[in-house]
Amino acid sequence: STQRTWGDFRFTFIGALRFAVGCAMNPCCFSLLHGHLDALPTSPNYTIGTPTEALHRFFKWLSENGVKSSKLIWPVEFGPTAVRGCLASEDISSQEVMVGVPYHLMITPMKALASPIGHIVQDNPKLFPEETREDLILLVYLLYESLQGLASFWHPYLSIVDTADALSEWTDAELDELQNDELRNQAVKVRQTMHDIYTKFVLVICEKYPQLLPVEGCTVERFKWAVLMIQTRAFASRIPYTALVPFADSFNHGAVQTKFELSLDGNFFQMCTDGSSFQAGEEVLFRYGQRDTAFLLLHYGFALQFNSYAEYIFKISLASDDSQEVVDFESKSQLLFYNNVDTAMRYTLKPLAFCSEPVVFFRAIAFGGEDSEDLSRPWTIDHERKSLQLYLQALKREENRFTTTWEQDQELLNHPGIHYRFMFAVYYRMEAKRLLRQQQSFIHLCLSAVERFQSSRSASMDALFDSTSASVPLGTNLSNDICANDAALGVYLKELSEMARQVR
Repeated sequence: STQRTWGDFRFTFIGALRFAVGCAMNPCCFSLLHGHLDALPTSPNYTIGTPTEALHRFFKWLSENGVKSSKLIWPVEFGPTAVRGCLASEDISSQEVMVGVPYHLMITPMKALASPIGHIVQDNPKLFPEETREDLILLVYLLYESLQGLASFWHPYLSIVDTADALSEWTDAELDELQNDELRNQAVKVRQTMHDIYTKFVLVICEKYPQLLPVEGCTVERFKWAVLMIQTRAFASRIPYTALVPFADSFNHGAVQTKFELSLDGNFFQMCTDGSSFQAGEEVLFRYGQRDTAFLLLHYGFALQFNSYAEYIFKISLASDDSQEVVDFESKSQLLFYNNVDTAMRYTLKPLAFCSEPVVFFRAIAFGGEDSEDLSRPWTIDHERKSLQLYLQALKREENRFTTTWEQDQELLNHPGIHYRFMFAVYYRMEAKRLLRQQQSFIHLCLSAVERFQSSRSASMDALFDSTSASVPLGTNLSNDICANDAALGVYLKELSEMARQVR
């Protein structure tokens, strides 16, 4: 493996640049930090504030316990929601360790089992089923440590963590703004699950072990805080256990190439760039995973205005959509079955990508006794045109189910003082409409190709995009280059070309 070197440990205190609690820093570090800050470009997109006494205590704790970091300024407030994140004080290269946290600062299930609450887990195996064991152990441990106050080793960390949010914490009226019943119902289900965990797990343990977890201290608010700490901040996938890692959880999410790992000796948790780089004055992001917006809202409580991993589930059914005017339902059900397609399907729409799979479904609906029952490819110009038109109509019906238009949502985002939850809901529903409109634009391109093939003209991408540009709806972000590089669209146009040659 490549050996990485560390810069001096330094966290930037802006404003007074002093410790109210009497913690002194090396004077040369002050001048060095001033130099970094003076060189940073000013920006209206972030604000660097004055640290509180609790933050001073946290930085002192990190420094004394061997946390290693360089080139980072934290906390910095970004965007209209003033969310805390990290700013690069210097350029960060594409293969660099940004933060290193010693193992003894990590909060892990193993440490919980070795603590005064360890016997609770050992004595009550049925309360800690294997599939959720680590999370529940951490939940009990966080409740216990938070009740210790200043006596807890982790108090400097636990006292400065932002209160997390999640979709389950939204009111019913706020959930309605998503304009999506499925996601709304998921949030309500999580809310009920949280209630069940509190009443059937936490309160049971409190009653059995009041000396460790007094019921008056384990309030609903403290319980939710602990659950959301684990849900929004814990690391797990690339290390052999679930863990909370102080300061390493300070990065906001973005579509960047980064990773986290344990050092070879297991003594350090490392946050590294892994292909991405950051310039001085730029927010340093970390990718939580390839998460669609519904996942981000449910698990982290936020949405991005433009999410590279966005998805929209487009549902179609042979039985429920009477506007399709399905004739001979039984025979078309059998036709779908012959082509390995169910009568009710869920297709995933993704950004700037043609979703060709539903065409097979609509070929069945448009089927009028063609020579072949194989719907995997186009057979006649007329049949394919009708199939694409049905697909286009279904996409438009789906978009019309929303109670606001994309244009109206865009106007709402311009309102001053918009609440962050409402803003996230608007982001989510605009994204859904954007994906639906992108598919409509792709279908317009395909219909244009059908017409050009019928008239024996070429169907070059330039000609197709030019001929349909007036039909591309607002908010789609489609371009000629994007369409030309779409693999699924390329395959479909090749199939159309082969069909056109056969029927001439």
